[in-house]
Amino acid sequence: MITHKFHASSSSLYVKITGNTRLDKLNAYFEKLLNNKSLPRELNIILDVQKGSLDFSPLDTKSISNATKSQTSQFKLIRKAIIVNSTKDTATALYYKHIFETSTYNVAVFPNLRIALEWLRLDIK
Repeated sequence: MITHKFHASSSSLYVKITGNTRLDKLNAYFEKLLNNKSLPRELNIILDVQKGSLDFSPLDTKSISNATKSQTSQFKLIRKAIIVNSTKDTATALYYKHIFETSTYNVAVFPNLRIALEWLRLDIK
């Protein structure tokens, strides 16, 4: 399951994944979410996968690439902190960071929310 909460004061979007999440579900969720014109054009995203897992692999690079370009093209800057606690999801997230990070799409991978919030310089509850 994927849920989210927007914090207007910090221009941050907290997205939580629980359970096993397939790539098509994650892409569809972010496509709908990021097409929301009321979101600020400079956005902080916290993707919390600690209680879930990502069901895709490096073989899905083309699909992820197309979705990422489509979803982020209308933003001036996105800073995404991905929080993971399994070896597989850490490897997947680091691969994603390596392939897709740009000057306007910054990605970092963390083991917990506290460190992710420090990187984003946020104080949300």
